Amino acid sequence: MRQQLKHFGIKGTFLVLKNGQIFDKFANANNVDTSYMINSVQKFMTAGMILRGVELHKITLNDKLSKFYPKVAGSNNVTIRDLLNMTSGLSLKGGFKLNHHPYISDHYTLELAQNNTVYNSFMHGKWQYSSLNYLYLSGITAKIYRMSFEEAFNKLYIEPLHLHHTSFVWDAIKNPNSHLVQGHVNGLPYNNQKILNDAHADLGAGSIVSSNADVVKILRYIFSDSFVNNIFWQDYFKGQSSFTKYYAGLYDKGSFYSANGAGSGYYTLLRTSKDFKTLILFQTNQTQTGKFDLSKAHINHIMKVLMSI
Repeated sequence: MRQQLKHFGIKGTFLVLKNGQIFDKFANANNVDTSYMINSVQKFMTAGMILRGVELHKITLNDKLSKFYPKVAGSNNVTIRDLLNMTSGLSLKGGFKLNHHPYISDHYTLELAQNNTVYNSFMHGKWQYSSLNYLYLSGITAKIYRMSFEEAFNKLYIEPLHLHHTSFVWDAIKNPNSHLVQGHVNGLPYNNQKILNDAHADLGAGSIVSSNADVVKILRYIFSDSFVNNIFWQDYFKGQSSFTKYYAGLYDKGSFYSANGAGSGYYTLLRTSKDFKTLILFQTNQTQTGKFDLSKAHINHIMKVLMSI
């Protein structure tokens, strides 16, 4: 297994669990406790905050987006479940980029999104990737918990789990003692200001930095009975009718779930069994053009090997 991981082709940090126990952890660059931008892998964390709200009767999966953001096109048709599963039919107007606008506040970012969202009724109920869904979920999270998304994330995850290698990227960049390493693309450092612009535009979808151990702590906490009832999870995972099976930030690959994050000079690749006891997590700050899909395929292969032993 370690030989397969060592020949991965990209330097970074690895964590492997088998049957709930650490099977291997090592770094062929940086350290085992290094923090990276996890990008879209954050989505399962944002989804967990919403589903915890369901558990606490603050919201339901059938609530309409119009309950929170009535100005959004199609919001009377789109449900919370649609947003979680990316079957909303929502996207930003062609050519409009939230990260091209200076950050003023989360409220301002969401106002920009509302004014530039389009609804495609033909795509409603069909899976279509758009981080916009999770931006709206971050705003809804703030509304149901009556605090900022950042405060809610801290209270639900960082404080109870005593996480010391997880934070929002803007805090990590300004903290000289942060475990965050600089992201690189093709050997060149990625611009930190651009990282901040991207992160604020993807608040619930790509604004967190974390270490391997912390990501796994959050994952296993979310899918434990102590956070959301297991019976609810079983029911929720049956509710996706789209061809692409995507639930709460995780892709259903048949025998395991996957989550992938790429951007700002970082890759994060997570593969987990459906009981969350056997998994592989790889992170790197040395990204290369054209390598992401190859890396995903390689990790998928290693995960299948791990599950067979």
